[in-house]
Amino acid sequence: LMDTWTWFQSGPENTDGAHNPVTSRAVQDGDILSLNCFPMISGYYTALERTLFMGHASDEHLRVWNANVEVHERGLELIQ
Repeated sequence: LMDTWTWFQSGPENTDGAHNPVTSRAVQDGDILSLNCFPMISGYYTALERTLFMGHASDEHLRVWNANVEVHERGLELIQ
């Protein structure tokens, strides 16, 4: 591994995009957690990105997630 980096973001202010500033805010129940890992192997980058929830996802989180899944599945249907 030549150049590997990771960032982990949490909370409503820090999961809306990449490269947000570091804060001292403690992780809270219901927070969206965003984990991003980018290892370089043999000169090539790969990416592992995961979205998690601290505690339980709210009904609104699940509604938005399910809408995202539906759009993704429809996109897959269109390219087949």
